[in-house]
Amino acid sequence: MTIAIDGIDGAGKGTQCRLLSRYFEASGRRVHIVSFPVYSSFFGMMISDYLNGSYGSLYAINPKLTALLYAMDRRFFFENNSFNSGDIIIFDRYVLSNMAHQGVKFEPELRESFFSWIKELEFNINKIPRPDISFVLDIDAKISARNVAKKEKRAYTDKTHDIHEGDSVYLANTRTLFIELAAQTGAHIVYCSKDEVLRSEEEIAEEINFKISEYCKSFKSDLV
Repeated sequence: MTIAIDGIDGAGKGTQCRLLSRYFEASGRRVHIVSFPVYSSFFGMMISDYLNGSYGSLYAINPKLTALLYAMDRRFFFENNSFNSGDIIIFDRYVLSNMAHQGVKFEPELRESFFSWIKELEFNINKIPRPDISFVLDIDAKISARNVAKKEKRAYTDKTHDIHEGDSVYLANTRTLFIELAAQTGAHIVYCSKDEVLRSEEEIAEEINFKISEYCKSFKSDLV
């Protein structure tokens, strides 16, 4: 089973991936968390340069070229890694993140064409697996900025905020686009904050676990 968890920076994706892993491991399942991008890979190092502004400002690069780096990072990973059929694979950021973070740089009337291009590239050309179930963690952009500021030093940057995280308007617009994409693709939206107040990690995890349980019941799966 493959599960994708997406959302803007600081939404708690990593935390929810870890809690979800424990949820499955408690029932004896073998679980893998795969965080994209893989910054140590060839393409991941280029993404690191992009996020650090080495290639120019946020809007200086054609979004398709940036999206291509993220897509190729995933392709490289799957070409060099395999999993057993019964394993649970949890993706911390996946294709929806590529669509939202790069799609927001296009004018609204051009986005559908870009989304089609992304899906063709990622799923049909690169042939990466489609997730069985997807989640978008929705969070207020102000809370996102506060959460990012609290993060420990990260391997890919010496800065407190990369070029995505440092632009509050960009984050707010990306958040809106994530919600639109979730409606289009059937991803489950998990509202992690209300009136700038963050829900507890456990409450959010319970909602995700419930959605997965319902999904598995609909397919008569014994996963949960």
